[in-house]
Order: sequence, then structure tokens, then C-alpha cells
Amino acid sequence: MTELATKSEITLKGSAQMIQQFFHYGIHSILYQRGIYPSDSFTREKKYGMTLLVNNDSKVQDFLKPLLEHVEMLLAKKKL
Repeated sequence: MTELATKSEITLKGSAQMIQQFFHYGIHSILYQRGIYPSDSFTREKKYGMTLLVNNDSKVQDFLKPLLEHVEMLLAKKKL
């Protein structure tokens, strides 16, 4: 029996994306936990083996998208 060596590589770009997703779900969790938006404005998403809540208000999405993209870009450039 031969064992195949699996290459596990963590890249800066992949790490920046993972951290960006962490902020994405973290912000939505705070919005839910603090009751800033009504609970019926959140949808459930399965991610990382957990059920996470994401606000489906388009204004929230439009606000967070460029912010999180900028965070990811700064992380990838090692500026943050």
C-alpha cells in the first residue's frame, strides 16, 4: 500500500479570504445578537460545520461588501 502525500499549503491570498469570511460572519452575528435588525431579516447558512446567520437586507450587504473587500485586499498586501 502506498501512501499519497497530500500537500497542505496555506497561501497569503487564501488566508486573507478566510479572515475576510470570519469578519463577514462575525459582523452578521453581532448584528443578530445585539438585536440591531429583527431576527426575521436573517437567513441561515451552513458554513464550517455550523449554522451561521446572515442579514439579507440589501442595504447591509451593499455597505459591508466594499468594506470586507478592502479588508481582504489590505490583508493580502500585508497592510493590515
